[in-house]
Amino acid sequence: MKRLVVLALGLLVSLGAQAQQFETKYALRTNVAELAQGATLDMEASVGFSRHWSADADVRYNPYFDALRQRSFGVGARYWPWYVYSGVWLSGKARYQEYCMISSATEEGDRYGGSLTAGYSRMLGRHLNLDFGLGLWGGYETYSVYACETCGRIRERGAKYFLRPDNLIVALTLVF
Repeated sequence: MKRLVVLALGLLVSLGAQAQQFETKYALRTNVAELAQGATLDMEASVGFSRHWSADADVRYNPYFDALRQRSFGVGARYWPWYVYSGVWLSGKARYQEYCMISSATEEGDRYGGSLTAGYSRMLGRHLNLDFGLGLWGGYETYSVYACETCGRIRERGAKYFLRPDNLIVALTLVF
């Protein structure tokens, strides 16, 4: 029993020493490609909690562009093979989206699922990065299709699985 306690204390001391060697970093990111594509406002906040891992949460909101109005929320983790906030990265997220697409018919609904994204973060300076990436997400959606934008007559209602591009990332990241 003594050996087990000594081993556990030794492990805690070594983990504490490793945690003290890593300086926690925070970042805020906005995707310029989303803004240019359809006036979608987005913000992602993240915290680097080890040399190779960061946790993030993002919000996307588009009340303006009639072709695709949306509210989207995501939470996930990012793996950095070299060092957090620099170089290549892989990300996984849980995502929810409420959307409304207007064309010849209006479709609105909710999407739930997960996304996988890969990218590269180029350090422009000590506190500024330029990120590039491409993502894919899949999950389950429930939807309603209306005959016209204002009449409210439901033409179709249903639920289905989906797999679609998540986003194209060209983002500016402020690291502090």
